[in-house]
Amino acid sequence: GPAVNQYNGKIDPARDTAVNELISYAKANNVPFDFISWHHYRYALDVLTAKNAFYQTLQQRNYSTYPELVITEWNAPSTAVRTSPYAAGVMADNFVAFFKENISAQTVYTWQDYAYANDTNYRGYGLISREGISLPVFYIHQAFDALTKNVSGISVIELANQTVVLAQQSNMSCYKGLYWIEDANISSIFNVSLRFANADRVIANQSVGIKGTVVAKNTAQNGSTISFQADGFEVVALSFC
Repeated sequence: GPAVNQYNGKIDPARDTAVNELISYAKANNVPFDFISWHHYRYALDVLTAKNAFYQTLQQRNYSTYPELVITEWNAPSTAVRTSPYAAGVMADNFVAFFKENISAQTVYTWQDYAYANDTNYRGYGLISREGISLPVFYIHQAFDALTKNVSGISVIELANQTVVLAQQSNMSCYKGLYWIEDANISSIFNVSLRFANADRVIANQSVGIKGTVVAKNTAQNGSTISFQADGFEVVALSFC
């Protein structure tokens, strides 16, 4: 059926008349309303803001069930953020928001940038640059893709400005995880310790730091605690059994 995209998930009657008309028409004519889609070029909290705006509009039209939510384009909100040292953390925050708000499908704007490196306005929209260099979102997309394949469950742990995402593999014997801190002001190296209740299953076998590139990380283990060093511009991918 027909679909309408909105920019940044806003419903403004003066601007998005087609969106309102589509929602109203589907309800008035009792036709299936399968999904709502929009473009997301903002921060993680704005995913919930957009979802709430759509749900409020649907409630006003007396919908009892809600359509699926689809983000057909997304990336960080500006070239300055997309090309900054903390781009990886911003991207990771967005992936967690998609998971928490039950976004059915999402896609980064483009596979390859259409702007060259000297274009200060439109750089960083893609997974790779125009010159073929992998951008931070490429590695974060890759990390979340690996994290969510063949798993029996996923947990998101948010403490202060730190986030840990853990996924138990379907064979129940190994785990994958991601760790990052959402604070662009933290640029110095700091120590991280993650303690697990089941000491028998905590044997670290891989740790990779993700910034603009992928670098190997050293991980130490003491009983049920895994320790490593990171900085505030880094997302750390962990694998352990």
